[in-house]
Amino acid sequence: MHRVLMVVAPVALLSMICAGVVGSALARGLIAHASMEPSPTVSVTTLPQLPTMPPTEPTYPPSYQASPTPGGVIAPAGTVIQVVGDVAYPKVYTLKDLQQMRRSSVTLRVLDRDGKWRLHIFSGVLLRDLITAAAPTAPGGSTVSTKAYALIEGVNGDSALIAFPEFEAAFNNKQILVAYDVDGAPLAGQAIGELVVPEDQTQGRFVTGVSTIRISSPAP
Repeated sequence: MHRVLMVVAPVALLSMICAGVVGSALARGLIAHASMEPSPTVSVTTLPQLPTMPPTEPTYPPSYQASPTPGGVIAPAGTVIQVVGDVAYPKVYTLKDLQQMRRSSVTLRVLDRDGKWRLHIFSGVLLRDLITAAAPTAPGGSTVSTKAYALIEGVNGDSALIAFPEFEAAFNNKQILVAYDVDGAPLAGQAIGELVVPEDQTQGRFVTGVSTIRISSPAP
């Protein structure tokens, strides 16, 4: 029995050594095989740069915004009336200026906002006087011009064309008025002038909140 054990023990030891040698070789082979395989590559794609959008500025309606006068003074819309364009002396009128000029009045039957016709007394300055003070440069001035006209602009976007012969004494002699009060009361709001055109069949050329009287004439 003792001899059998002595034979078996060396055999077992030899088997273990052989197994260790084989295992070590197998491990070295696996490591070498792994090192020979190519490493995976990573592809990096560069995305195109997105366009940048400029910031947008808010817009506001133009009505009743402050506007510069010819002299560079900023005044709330409707509180002054400018006479500009083809004139030798551009003018800027305040309510006080209008009240110091020759006062004229017209009585007209007009359609009120409630849909009823009533008589009202409009008082102010003749359009002819405001334009004459600015000295129009067109042939004939403001007395016998046959081609010049005035574009009357209001703060709310309304406008009306008045041809010089309509108010010139040598032609139609209409008492076209820039009124600053109605029935003795000032105009509503901050506006200082309203264009009033007598003899028109409608009030289509009545411009409230007059801000600019622009003088021009057709090109030759």
